[in-house]
Amino acid sequence: MSYAIFIERDEPISIDEWSAVVGARTDGRLSDAPVTGTNPQTGAQISIGRGPGAADILIDGAWVPCFEWQRRGAISFRAPDDLDEPEGIVMRTAAALATALNRRLVGEGGEEY
Repeated sequence: MSYAIFIERDEPISIDEWSAVVGARTDGRLSDAPVTGTNPQTGAQISIGRGPGAADILIDGAWVPCFEWQRRGAISFRAPDDLDEPEGIVMRTAAALATALNRRLVGEGGEEY
């Protein structure tokens, strides 16, 4: 199971506000493309749709699904493996987005990053 981190503040993040901040970055984009993976036991391809406000980030020249806008007005993403590394691209990008939105990064347990 993965650990979720949220970009949030007391007042909700609107989809328009989120879209504008992501759209202003060269390493981020909104994407409604489904996430596809392969079942390692059966080899079957599995696709999961994404909702409005889903965003990808550019990592090593490839677009990687990362952020999900939630109707409650927060952004969620899975904690990366390099969570504690100061140069980790996911956390660095999340911190920049949070700053642009005047928000904070908060883990499932309420800790702030």
